Amino acid sequence: MLRSKKARNGKNKQKRNDCPQVTLALAVNEFGFPQYSAVYEGNVSEIKTLKELINNISEKAQWKGANKPVIVMDAGISSDDNLIELHRAGYDYIAVSRSEHQKYRKLVEPEELKEIRTNSDVKLQVQAFEHEIIYKIDEKGEIKKKKKKTQGKDEFVIPEQLLYVKTELKKKKEDSMLSGKRTKIEKELNALQVSISKPRTDKKPETINQRIGRIKERYKSVQACYNIEILTDNKLVSSIKWEYIQKNKKETDSGTYFIRSTILGTNEQELWSLYRTIGEVEDVFRTMKSDLLMRAIYHQRDENIESHIFVCVMAVMVVNFIRYKLKKNKINFSWSEIIRIMSTQKCNTNTIKHKDGRTIILKKCSRPTQKVREIYMAMKYSPVPFYMKKYFINNQ
Repeated sequence: MLRSKKARNGKNKQKRNDCPQVTLALAVNEFGFPQYSAVYEGNVSEIKTLKELINNISEKAQWKGANKPVIVMDAGISSDDNLIELHRAGYDYIAVSRSEHQKYRKLVEPEELKEIRTNSDVKLQVQAFEHEIIYKIDEKGEIKKKKKKTQGKDEFVIPEQLLYVKTELKKKKEDSMLSGKRTKIEKELNALQVSISKPRTDKKPETINQRIGRIKERYKSVQACYNIEILTDNKLVSSIKWEYIQKNKKETDSGTYFIRSTILGTNEQELWSLYRTIGEVEDVFRTMKSDLLMRAIYHQRDENIESHIFVCVMAVMVVNFIRYKLKKNKINFSWSEIIRIMSTQKCNTNTIKHKDGRTIILKKCSRPTQKVREIYMAMKYSPVPFYMKKYFINNQ
């Protein structure tokens, strides 16, 4: 991307700092169909792109009054400033909270938790709370969030509904991640302990503290779960000692999170169902990245890069139309699974040499399996595109 102005090195989950990237902002409706897309620089803060995206969508769609859609977001862009901006623009929202809400965690009563079910019949335990965002606008027009409500006339209050969610599946996943990180940090601490026992190692406390600080930096999410102590002898470090804190905050909060929304008076099951429409966004990005080969991008100019992404967005419209029709018939396969199933039906081609010198080509379609037939029936297509086709080629 040497000739691109938007390609920048930025944060990404794959930790690929060796390759520049661009950022795709995408808004989809509740059925997963893209409604708006924009390409930004690769190092842009995702939090800062929401306001521009919403303004652009509003100008094109021209929502009227109560017809404005509910904005469903993940925690990546659901900052308080963004939520306040959405409220000021007249939008309701549902989002995973970026805050830990320790005040409400203390109010959670295990016996008061209600049980709800997901579409895949997974059990969740939830409890609802009332919450509010208090903010004011200063003389420069900037939003200032406040912790407590006072009597000021320039203060505004956004009433919210908080939903505490506890799930065993998420807990197992987070516990597994915690276990993996514990193994890694303890391996490095052991390596540091071994190096201290060697005679030529720099054992000054400031040097060892610096090395421990680097280990903590690499494992930010788990380093608070440990008490690490340095033991000295004659002003030199003789050994290090660490202890894992049992029932630490990371363990007790595992498998839990909060959903926040301005849709008041909604029961827990309905609020959860509305929030899970974000699954359509996740499916769209998963399909584009893996199945439709949106990445890696090998173009160098911005216009070619954006064209490549635009073609992928158009392709996902076709993919989503097929999946939408299949879902209406209770067929919830991913796109990669649909491709795998449909690839079981083959076209057989046989070539026969005729005695008059011509070549006869016979094409015959194999019979579909039961799953292939179900997909065809849901799409209202014939289960056998053709039975036999016969061609003659004159070789003379």
